Amino acid sequence: MLHRLTAPKLDPKEGFESPVIVEIPAEMPHDGDKIAFTNDKFPYPGRLVLKTSKDPLRSALATLNTIDFIGEVGVIGSYRVHELGATRFSGQVEFLYGECECPILEDPDHDCVKNDRQKLHETDRSNALLEWVREQVETLAEQMETKNQQERKAQDLKNTSALNEMLNRWKDRFMNQVWTEMFAGQGPAGTSGGDKGGGGGTGKGGKEKDGDDEKRPRDRKVAARRRGSRAFRACLFLGRITIRSIR
Repeated sequence: MLHRLTAPKLDPKEGFESPVIVEIPAEMPHDGDKIAFTNDKFPYPGRLVLKTSKDPLRSALATLNTIDFIGEVGVIGSYRVHELGATRFSGQVEFLYGECECPILEDPDHDCVKNDRQKLHETDRSNALLEWVREQVETLAEQMETKNQQERKAQDLKNTSALNEMLNRWKDRFMNQVWTEMFAGQGPAGTSGGDKGGGGGTGKGGKEKDGDDEKRPRDRKVAARRRGSRAFRACLFLGRITIRSIR
């Protein structure tokens, strides 16, 4: 008696821990016809069991990325997932494997089993079943991709919130300094630190000193405005980077 080989136990993908079990329909459309998967000798059409792996089944694990077709005494055919046909979510199907039990495949009147039990005979029944299995694989892969997109979006929002908080702290610290320099009191108009020494100088030298005292506050305000402008442009630049990263 033949015994089935057991694959190593794989940890499932988070959120998809339970196997997905899909019952095979009693009939399937194929090339405009209806293909029956039950008859008097085989009243049960069978089922497909899909499982997920935490790690992608590639390289040394590539042979596990397979759908096995099970008969009464073991595997009657095996197909790597990519051999079922093209899917829209190829990045997710690498995490899938499973087995399909379909008793009518061994019906001697319409035998679909080859002697080497590696692939099924190409008949309308086997081709219809393979196409149906591919559709179920794609449906599960789509659910996995949707979950990935939701997780990426949540992470992007979290990163954006952290960046905004950092920018706000930096802006408040920097702009407080700018506003202080721009609007700090400079004393009554026309007075300066030199007035304490006797009312300021006369003649040409005194006029230059008064001019310097009047110019100094203006220069500080201009410099502060320039720093404020640079800070504003920096905030805009970082904001654009943040928006692009979200997109």
